[in-house]
Amino acid sequence: MRKRLLAIFLVALMLVSMLPATAAAADEATWEEVELADIQPDDVIAITMHASYTNENYALLNNGGTQTGGPAKVWDSSVTNDIAQCWNVVKVDGGYNIYPAGTKDAWLYCINDNNGLRVGDRETISTWTLDTSGYLKCQDTGGNTRYMGVYDNNGGKDVGTPNFRVYKNTTGNTKNQTLTFYKLNGEIELPDPGEDPGDDPTLEKSYATKLTELPGDGDTIIIYNPANSAVMGSQASGSKLAYVTAAVAEDKIELAEGMAKVKAVKDGDNYVFMLDGKYLTSGESGNSLSFTDSLTDCGRWTISAVDGQPGKWYVKNVGANYNGNHNQALEYYGGFTTYGIKETDAYQMEFYLAEKAGVINTGDKVVIYNPANSKALSVNAVGTYYRAGVDMTLNSAGGFDSVTSDVIWDVTVNGDGTYIFSNGGNKLSVNAKNNSLPLDEVNDTWTVSPAATEGCYYIINAGRTDLYIEWYSQYSEFSTYQYKSNNESIYAMQFIKVDGPTEPGGGGESGGLPAEGAQVMLYNISAKGVLAGQIGAADSPSIANALATVTENGATAENGGVVFTVEKNGDWYRFKNDAYGYLCSDGTGNNAFYSLTESEAADWKLTKGKNGGFNLESRKAKFNGNSQYLEYYSDSYKTYSMYNATDYDIYEFFFYPCANDAADLTSGVVNKPTVTITGTDAYAGVPYEFTVEVNAVFGVGTLTVKVGNNELTKGENGVYTVPANLVTGEKITITVSGTDAKGKAISGSKDVTVKDEPVITEVSPAQGAETGGDKRPTISAKVENAGENPTVTMTVNSQTVNAKYENGTVTYTPAADLPDGRVSVELTVKRSDDKEGTKSWSFTVGKAEFTAYFGQLHSHTGEYSDGSGTLQEALEHVSGIPENDNIDFVAFTDHSNYFDSSSAPNPEKALYDTSKMTSDSANKWAAYNSAIDNFNTSSPDRIALAGYEMTWSGGPGHINTFNTPGIVSRNNKTLNDKTGDAGLQDYYQLLIDAGNNDVQSINQLNHPGTTFGNFSDFAYYTPMLDSYVQLVEVGNGEGQIGAGGYYPSYEQYIMALDKGWHVAPTNNQDNHKGSWGNANDARNVIYADSLTEDGLFDAIRERRLYATEDKNLEISYMLDGHMMGSQLGTDAVGENVNIEVTVYDPDHSDAISKVEVVVNSGRVAYTWDSIPASGELSATIPADYSYYFIRVTQADGNLAVTAPVWVGEVLKLGIDSVTSDTANPVTGEELTITASLFNSETTAATAKSVVFSVDGEVKYTAKDVSIAPNTRVGVPFKFTPDSARLQTVSVEATIEQGGNEYTFTGSIQIDVQDSSKLVYIGIDASHYNEYVNGNYKDSMGNFSSLAMQNGVRTVQLNTSEELIAACENESGKYKAIILTAPSRRLAAAQTDPKVYSEEEIAAIKAFNAAGGMVIVTGWSDNYENYDVIQSNSDIMHMAATQNAVLDALGSSLRIGDDATYDDVRCKDDNVDPWRLYFSDYNWDSFLVEGVIVNEEKPYDKYETERFSHYGGASVYAIADTLPDTVTPVVFAHATTYSKDVDGDGLGGTSIPKYAYTDGTDRLLVMATEQLDGKGLIVVSGAAFLSNFEVQATVDSGAEKNYSNYKICENLVKYLNPDGLAISTIKQVQDEKNEGVRFTIEGVVTSNASGYDKDTAFFDCIYVQDGTAGINVFPVAGSYKLGDKVRITGHTSSYQGERQLSISLGSIEKIGETTPVQPTKITAAQLNDRSYLGSLVTLEGTVTDVNYANGLVQDILVKDAAGNIGRVFINGYITAGTDIQGLEVGCKISATGLASYDDTYSGDSSLYPRIRVRDRAEIICSEGGDEPDIPDIPLPPVTPTPTPTPELPFDDVKPGNWFYNDVAYVYEKGIMDGVDNRVFSPNTTLNRAMFVTMLYRVAGEPAVSKTADFSDVPGGTWFSDAVAWASSQGIVDGYDDDLFGPYNSLTREQLATILYRYAKWSGRSTYAPTDALAGFADAAEVSAYALDAMRWAVYTGLMQGSENGLEPQSSASRAQVAAIIHRFLDNK
Repeated sequence: MRKRLLAIFLVALMLVSMLPATAAAADEATWEEVELADIQPDDVIAITMHASYTNENYALLNNGGTQTGGPAKVWDSSVTNDIAQCWNVVKVDGGYNIYPAGTKDAWLYCINDNNGLRVGDRETISTWTLDTSGYLKCQDTGGNTRYMGVYDNNGGKDVGTPNFRVYKNTTGNTKNQTLTFYKLNGEIELPDPGEDPGDDPTLEKSYATKLTELPGDGDTIIIYNPANSAVMGSQASGSKLAYVTAAVAEDKIELAEGMAKVKAVKDGDNYVFMLDGKYLTSGESGNSLSFTDSLTDCGRWTISAVDGQPGKWYVKNVGANYNGNHNQALEYYGGFTTYGIKETDAYQMEFYLAEKAGVINTGDKVVIYNPANSKALSVNAVGTYYRAGVDMTLNSAGGFDSVTSDVIWDVTVNGDGTYIFSNGGNKLSVNAKNNSLPLDEVNDTWTVSPAATEGCYYIINAGRTDLYIEWYSQYSEFSTYQYKSNNESIYAMQFIKVDGPTEPGGGGESGGLPAEGAQVMLYNISAKGVLAGQIGAADSPSIANALATVTENGATAENGGVVFTVEKNGDWYRFKNDAYGYLCSDGTGNNAFYSLTESEAADWKLTKGKNGGFNLESRKAKFNGNSQYLEYYSDSYKTYSMYNATDYDIYEFFFYPCANDAADLTSGVVNKPTVTITGTDAYAGVPYEFTVEVNAVFGVGTLTVKVGNNELTKGENGVYTVPANLVTGEKITITVSGTDAKGKAISGSKDVTVKDEPVITEVSPAQGAETGGDKRPTISAKVENAGENPTVTMTVNSQTVNAKYENGTVTYTPAADLPDGRVSVELTVKRSDDKEGTKSWSFTVGKAEFTAYFGQLHSHTGEYSDGSGTLQEALEHVSGIPENDNIDFVAFTDHSNYFDSSSAPNPEKALYDTSKMTSDSANKWAAYNSAIDNFNTSSPDRIALAGYEMTWSGGPGHINTFNTPGIVSRNNKTLNDKTGDAGLQDYYQLLIDAGNNDVQSINQLNHPGTTFGNFSDFAYYTPMLDSYVQLVEVGNGEGQIGAGGYYPSYEQYIMALDKGWHVAPTNNQDNHKGSWGNANDARNVIYADSLTEDGLFDAIRERRLYATEDKNLEISYMLDGHMMGSQLGTDAVGENVNIEVTVYDPDHSDAISKVEVVVNSGRVAYTWDSIPASGELSATIPADYSYYFIRVTQADGNLAVTAPVWVGEVLKLGIDSVTSDTANPVTGEELTITASLFNSETTAATAKSVVFSVDGEVKYTAKDVSIAPNTRVGVPFKFTPDSARLQTVSVEATIEQGGNEYTFTGSIQIDVQDSSKLVYIGIDASHYNEYVNGNYKDSMGNFSSLAMQNGVRTVQLNTSEELIAACENESGKYKAIILTAPSRRLAAAQTDPKVYSEEEIAAIKAFNAAGGMVIVTGWSDNYENYDVIQSNSDIMHMAATQNAVLDALGSSLRIGDDATYDDVRCKDDNVDPWRLYFSDYNWDSFLVEGVIVNEEKPYDKYETERFSHYGGASVYAIADTLPDTVTPVVFAHATTYSKDVDGDGLGGTSIPKYAYTDGTDRLLVMATEQLDGKGLIVVSGAAFLSNFEVQATVDSGAEKNYSNYKICENLVKYLNPDGLAISTIKQVQDEKNEGVRFTIEGVVTSNASGYDKDTAFFDCIYVQDGTAGINVFPVAGSYKLGDKVRITGHTSSYQGERQLSISLGSIEKIGETTPVQPTKITAAQLNDRSYLGSLVTLEGTVTDVNYANGLVQDILVKDAAGNIGRVFINGYITAGTDIQGLEVGCKISATGLASYDDTYSGDSSLYPRIRVRDRAEIICSEGGDEPDIPDIPLPPVTPTPTPTPELPFDDVKPGNWFYNDVAYVYEKGIMDGVDNRVFSPNTTLNRAMFVTMLYRVAGEPAVSKTADFSDVPGGTWFSDAVAWASSQGIVDGYDDDLFGPYNSLTREQLATILYRYAKWSGRSTYAPTDALAGFADAAEVSAYALDAMRWAVYTGLMQGSENGLEPQSSASRAQVAAIIHRFLDNK
């Protein structure tokens, strides 16, 4: 048996006994420096090292045990009483042994392949000697020489460091250190242990009793090792826990200070031991023990009995792992630690019970009470996620005097010891994400353990074990939060047992259950009322609502409120009223009624609601097997399903006693009859009419109505009339009296003011009447109270007429026919006393020309595109729409790309010539139209319209097109070309072409905005096109108005009008889910002459329509008598215009709050705030504008806008464009945004302000900018982006002109990239360079975009200084310089021809010599054939200018001063002889890799990618033959020749040709040259990279692209081989910000519509990698399952689901693989969105099925854990496939994509969903036991280090798996954040960063020279690190002398570099050859990395995932932090 170290106290006693008797007293003890050779065995020695980099002396301590580092402390010679720094050094053969002072039972030693320095007896004692360098050294157990030194990487500030280590050298972490020995002279002074308290009887003693069974859950215990009489202590002792010596007497131990009294908490089959909120935790590899803040597997323990020794236990750790063995157990070893278990007494522990946990059992009813704040936990909610607290006070007996039911919780103890607390069946829980306390969320089980506060307990969530229930006083709520010991009182809870509620009567308090016999009212908080009497039809009865107020006395209801007596029928409640009987519901629900007969229809089950009330579930009412619940809806009560409930208030009822006076009650009904008297104004001498309404619950018995003493009789229609002779004086008084049917008195009265003025009544023709054939109608009105001979004035259409007054009537008969149309009449009657009355009205002569028809113009079906249902089902729905929904027409506009296919698209002419359509498409389109025609034939009162929606996936917008014989789609490549909106422009031209072929189409611009595009800000307007584009949507979506799923876009309407378009507004539902036409209240109202297709289309062409959010709002609008939609010339109006508007809504509750006249730029020119009852409005305003429309705002917020009336041309004033001076902005670099203001009018204008905002935040305002007539002015805004993401720069210009002020808006979206991740190309613009700043200037944008897609940024160098600075390249970011030919064609260049200065050439030369690429291009001498050049010999030609640069570079290549001509090919290509397209390539050049050539058709642009060499020159070498340094790239044709166009004697036959592969000699037009030690030189005779040559797609989709694109793509990939870093999809999902650019690679998990429409989601696919999945939008094409794709896009969200938008990005297929298999998940995992975007399978039992349009839409599935998940199927997905066996109760397995939809109309907890891609992937079987769903393993957790300071990073939070790893590397100074607040854990790490990290770990050794890599220049931040790593053999670089510092670090590269570092530092790198066995992708590990990957996996540094090792994937910063942490902590 091995020997042990003695306890420190005993060691101290021994040490004292060893000291000489003559030593000095303790206070005189001193340390004396001594040499090693002079040390005696009994000397007490201190061993110190001086570390130069911290300038501190450190003493080696002896209390570290066998941990890896010997503890150290700063040396202080004045401290003489610390035994931990005392040693004995004993001379032996060959050196010295070193022991802790006073013992030989342990010693100082080190082991093989480890730099740890240990104290113990586990290994052979080390013999130490003094090296000549001054270091102590020894041989480790492997025979290696090791040197002792102190290791500290952070100045001695960190816990656990500094520490002593042993390394194989003295030049690394322990370099420049000095060893010193000190000898102690005198006694060592020991700490005073204090006086022994002895048996003082005044001190109370506490004992712990031995347990013979395992501890109970929550018991407080001490852990005792009987073999050593040691109790585990609470304090650390080095890497161990200290101990307290204790004796056992009668199976008890006296509790003493320092003992660890731990709570034993059951954790499944394991135990957790807690002390003060911390967890007893082993080190990751054992050999240490501590209490930590966080719980990991190293804090979990298993307990097993010791055989034959009852009460003794082995305590084994769950997580600790040493060399792959999970055998670390609790051990006593001079303290408590963990070590590999042995069956010895050191591992045998006993448990002593210090305090028994409180016990609550199943069936107990408890109040959860926080005594510190006197609060009881209530079931009632505070907000969404928290619970209310109720003030309660404990009585003297420890209970409560009264308890309400809302604070009583039912206890259930689960089999695993966890608890459930429920109230009314609702379980207390925590949701998946928040610190919350909701009901019935995923985490609904709890653990209970004793609190530090006596008698109290912690209630800890079992699913989220860091969350404790707390009372949060700041917000007066109970919540959950991480335990904080300084706030102990808020977590300490008591369980107070109760028998039940004590509220009296059961109905007196809110939230209480009613007691049997109680008299209660049923109050609903949403209704703010109680149940009243029965209303509604007999077949659909409901219960009325009576408003009520609630006070502490109960509910006081208005007339009709009902009081019920509570009865019980078993567990069911009944509610009976004396007058009406029982409250009932039956059948399928949707009813509620009273019955005097009791039955089961009167039975109700009461369950606790979400908000403290109760839900009333009907016993008999069921719908599809679903229970029906009483709800308040539309001012009445009936039963309905709670399946889709989102507003729980409407289902919750509270029981209150009636607080009304007893006199107000009749038979249990509040009976207070009320009287309402309604009438108009009263006029003297005119009969007065009024109505009387009596609200009498039981009906009216008797009723008398009087005026004064005169009784009146009710006339027809319930109208009472006061005779004229009684309407006198200033007022009349009406009184009402009587009784109701029960004898209750009725009374009421009203005083009516009498006006004494003329009254005009009974007009004819009546308001709004039509006269038909009567063209001379008599216009008349009755006049009363006019006196004698009144003055009468009548105007007809503003003309005064001669009207007659006789016998109280005014008449006028026109002498001539009135014109058809509207006639306005105004009549004024003035009495002789000057009092007058006026009335206005209008009527129509003839028949009204137009009728207002209401309907919809945008919807979809599932049969013909991506909607729901079949077309026939949709038409049947339209036919059955209720009349009051006000629908006259519905248009069906399915996506046109579903009518043809990408393999057989319709050609363009098919739009107007059906003979051009493909057969399948023609048949499908004909069937579509035929079905609609047949419907219209049979349904004359409601019609359907046929059209189609033309879409561009990710393009400029969508367009609905009507009235065309044929159909086209985006399957046509020409129409789908999105380059420069080419496809959109082609479609616009096609509409014009169709018009020229007598097809007058109707077109609507759909949902303009950011999601689908706004037609490039409504660009490409032409007057001809304008006649075919009539409509634009101002609202879109089938969600309810103002809610999710409805998207207004009124600002886009104004933008379109300001751009000149004559469009009318529409508001459409865009139905995809059914409910075609009436999904919401949005309507289009068309004024047409007939309800026919022709009638509606004609009206649309005239723009006679308006859009409204109210389904029956009527608007008429005239401007100077012209109807909305009219287009007038400026001569049609005068200085002012007259506006006439009539608004009317038949719904009395829909008041009109405001009507406005809106003019140019959205300015409001006039407002009516007060709307008369007639709704007739008029105004006269200046005729200063070019359009005028009406906007109506209703009181409920609904909007309506009309088509404008246009006057003249649209105002030519505003913002012409918003541009950026760079297409590729990056962080940290200033850019200029310019708003171009234009004024094409004839008078000057002033921009009073031009406001620039970035993402809504105002950044800059320019003021008073003058804009002269017919000019443009650019207003610049300089802006430096600081974050890499999409940003929107908005501009608002307020411009004044001619006394009018207008506001215009514009914007630009910029895609900002992270400059630190890019490499740079400089493009010279300082020499009038062609295509850059010369001729064809600004024509390098396509190349720049292409480069940026590959992580290369181009920068235009506008000055010589900028060119030179770029070449000097101090930042190291420039990789290439492009020099296109300096122009000699541009006039300015001819005046000042630019050449390169000596300084510039020297800079370019130096750049190339340093490894930078130089690209030199020429241009033919066609462009120098000018007199000004020919006559001036001083002008250096373009070729000579470029060749001077090439000469300076040492290149043998030159550009010819010539032009390449070809007389043969130009004829075949029908082009000029210098416009050449070559196809002869040197395939040995990397630049032509991937270029497509059909060898049989090399000149065919449809078969071969040709090199565009427009206007180019030749390229040649100055040597006779091409040197080996030159690689040809492109050759000319065999028939191409050199021509000396400018006649300067250069070029022509003197230009050499070179042998081509076919044996011919050819001119060379492009070549490269690689000179030793320099960068690549690229030479071309033309600017091969201009916009004309570099096109992502060519003008015709059938043509092949120019090879220039591939050549340029290969060029930039050469400069940046890794391109933009590939991110994981999880990084995308975790990104919180919108608009952040990512490039991902993954496997397609849902088909695109181009591959299979039936299984494709609309314009999107899902993609998945090894980390997560995601929705990618918009995507068309033919991508299919298993395709590997590379995608660049930006983070965005749709319906709450994170997606990657590629509208400004790209998608590329890069391969194929086996399709992804689904992962089985639980409903909880679906609902917490941890698998969002991934392909998953959910298994369970069906609890509900919801259908839409006859197809299954939603399936609710309950899994084995009892949680519900939603399965969703779009209506268009495999609509023809039935789901066999689907029914409630069946077993189901559903596969699809984990998705999310926050517009779902049901419970928000069901927003998460599985989105099914194929109905065949839903498998149902008969019901039975629910399937077993395996546990999903959690990701590996890195062990928790010693507690660390709080980190400064916003993106690294406690709870992140990488938190402790980041804390470790940050604390050690190994890694820092990317800035002060951001660590960026998910960002990939590049090679330079990682090598720099290792360099820091190594102590940053000095380096003497730079690295031998061409891309690692001296002076960069990584130069020294790479030089050091390279010199030590840790890194090699690539084969081409490149290190690739900015290349992303792959996992196998990381392993390799770390492996070499481990070897360098003396660590073991052993790993078995089969270490990678079991990983499916082990074969993907490169040969060079194989040993390293084996080692990394074997040592646990790398852990595979479900996708394997992923050796080629990039490593993130968080992953690297974790690996570094594991590496440095590894033994």
